[in-house]
Amino acid sequence: EKVYDKGYKKDLMNVLFITKDVDFIAPIGLMYVAAVTKKAGHKTDLCVLDKEDLFAKIESFNPDVIAYSSTTGEHMYYLEINKLIKVKYNKIFTIMGGSHPTFFPEVLKESSLDAICIGEGEVAFVKMLDRLSQGKDLTNVKSIVTRSGDTKRINGKPVLEPLIQKLDELPFPDRDIFYENKAVMSESVDGTIKIMNFVTSRGCPYNCSYCFNHALKNMYPGEKFVRKHSIDNVLKQLSDAKRKFNFQFIRFNDDIFVMRRRDELEELAERYPKEVGVPFYIHCRFDIIKPITAKLLKKAGCVIIQMSIESPNEKLRKHILHRPMDNAKIKEGVDICHNAGLNVLAYSMLGLPTSSIQDDIDVVDFCINNRIKLAQFPIFAPYPKTEITDYAIKKGYFDGDFSSIEMYLDAKKSKLSQFSEKEKNIQLNIQVLGPIVLRYPWLRNIVLNRLIYWTPNKIFERISILNKLITYQTEVYKRKYSIKERMILFLRGLGREKTKRGGEEFGHKKTKNVLT
Repeated sequence: EKVYDKGYKKDLMNVLFITKDVDFIAPIGLMYVAAVTKKAGHKTDLCVLDKEDLFAKIESFNPDVIAYSSTTGEHMYYLEINKLIKVKYNKIFTIMGGSHPTFFPEVLKESSLDAICIGEGEVAFVKMLDRLSQGKDLTNVKSIVTRSGDTKRINGKPVLEPLIQKLDELPFPDRDIFYENKAVMSESVDGTIKIMNFVTSRGCPYNCSYCFNHALKNMYPGEKFVRKHSIDNVLKQLSDAKRKFNFQFIRFNDDIFVMRRRDELEELAERYPKEVGVPFYIHCRFDIIKPITAKLLKKAGCVIIQMSIESPNEKLRKHILHRPMDNAKIKEGVDICHNAGLNVLAYSMLGLPTSSIQDDIDVVDFCINNRIKLAQFPIFAPYPKTEITDYAIKKGYFDGDFSSIEMYLDAKKSKLSQFSEKEKNIQLNIQVLGPIVLRYPWLRNIVLNRLIYWTPNKIFERISILNKLITYQTEVYKRKYSIKERMILFLRGLGREKTKRGGEEFGHKKTKNVLT
């Protein structure tokens, strides 16, 4: 049965967006798609599965279309949900966008979805809704792939909508769909929004082997990949959101926030404190941060910069990760940030292809030696269509089964066969205990010489949660929490760790009930 035979003939559509949960920060990609959908006149709503009754929401809202946005790992969860929806409501058109269907379009054949969206979805999604509302087929809707196989193709590949070049022409992300939802706000400790995320640009000029950007660039040959909102647009979006939601901290999720001319950064440094005045967090690279850039960021209100080491092994970093920066450049970047009064949050992946346990231990020592007090140590996960995953498959380290990739990056053992079970347990312990060592370097010998060789256990997990809670409150978000707030956050942290480590099949009890 073709999608356009299902009887969609109405001027406007009811579109229900579904997300599993909202872990403090709402997904901004979904907010952009919701914004263009609403602007086109269609009616939108949101279901947060961990907090709401899915079928009650469907009955009350009567959606024509249900949409998911998914990364690899969480896609398995949404596919299970979609099966249940299709059993009861076969006429509802269901579609998945996001990184997983973009890089693994085969998911359509393996699922009960009606369609997937590949790449940037704002333009394609609205065109799809317009066609469905008129009862027309989707043959010429670029970026949309349907089960009926009527997608326009060139050389066997789906034709994609061009990348959006003029980002300022997009409506602001629809934050109302999240923050006016009682289920979302129930996640807040005191009914207010503490942290909000924003994006001021799209795309990254670098080609790190583990990142999706290089694969995404290849899908849009000849197009300008790095695009930016104007400073005026950014400040207007921030000030409008602040007036409405009165948040206390901003996370900028740009791949590299500082990819701007110096005059733009100077303008931001002058205007941001007056028009927004909220401390913020950005992503950058150790090898491009400059003293003047750090100074301007500090003046604007930046308090912390996230940058990736990934591995202390320079050869591995250069040849496997495609990050050709030496350790001296990383040290220089840390010094620049510290001299400007900015904190550094370092990311380093454990269990990389061709790496050793000693490399994983060395990265903790590298952070200590370079005065890095904040770090996260996720275990490498092989995501589809990335160069490093193709390399791991070629070398026989990974079997190519992406259904085995879990929803969460942390708290899961390595998927690479090059490591023994003992080594995988050591990696888990370094992931959990490594950040504690950075805050208390005097624990280095007892942790790295002894504790990491123990069997992973709940005591380590709880100490890790408590350390993360204290660290992020005092070093990242720079705000004081009451004893009640700290207790609530700690208990939630325990719940999330239980979910991540498989303590409950799909986490929250209400969601598990939906699945069963």
